[in-house]
Amino acid sequence: MKFTQDWFDYNIPHITELMKLLPERKRFLEIGCFEGRATCWFLEHALDDDGEIVCIDPFTGSMEHEKIDLSELHQTFLDNVSEVQKRTQVVNVFDEFSITGLAKLIYAKEGEFDFIYIDGDHTAPAVLTDACMAWP
Repeated sequence: MKFTQDWFDYNIPHITELMKLLPERKRFLEIGCFEGRATCWFLEHALDDDGEIVCIDPFTGSMEHEKIDLSELHQTFLDNVSEVQKRTQVVNVFDEFSITGLAKLIYAKEGEFDFIYIDGDHTAPAVLTDACMAWP
């Protein structure tokens, strides 16, 4: 797997504890997946072998990624995920901003998840919007 930076591993102890509280681990939502570090961890350690993870990311990066070449970001994500995804797991990727992807999920009545991980746009209004739209 190829990761330029690790912005996820510090979350693992807390998320591991949260996973113990979930009655089911069939369907996850991840908002903001960048190169797929968290996605890969969820696929390997948290999501059921027959589970589904829905990932929403425009693969354009944000302010903290200004000095990183992101021209291959989406492909890097797909390559990383393909290395760990089990044959029976489903990965659905919405290559768009979260407000659009979440609106599509709401409209299609596909918005029920066992676990939601929000790590997209880190501005307060965007995080609040993602949380509110993902909650139903």
